[in-house]
Amino acid sequence: MKKLVLKLGAVLGIFCLASPAMAYSIVQVSDASQVKILISDDKVFLRNLDQFDSNWLGCCYNYWFDLTTETGKSHYAYFLLRYASGEPIDLLVNDRTQPSVIHAMGRFM
Repeated sequence: MKKLVLKLGAVLGIFCLASPAMAYSIVQVSDASQVKILISDDKVFLRNLDQFDSNWLGCCYNYWFDLTTETGKSHYAYFLLRYASGEPIDLLVNDRTQPSVIHAMGRFM
């Protein structure tokens, strides 16, 4: 019984340890057709996400789809679908304060 209690305590202790949290940044774009894009060097850059959320980096070349990967191609195809119809879309990056690839997209909220 004592061993069981010790094992249970060890398991519960492991769950209580601090774990690094992945913090993502999401921008909600109300109309995807309002996003300005630039295609260059196998990347599609989204240029004006700061117009939808001022906490995101402004202007140029900060967030992109990498067209050399299957994920990037899929994301771009989905983005074009929303872009053509003017539907809303949510874009997710690891850190909006750093230039980076679009990590995920959809309607999260």
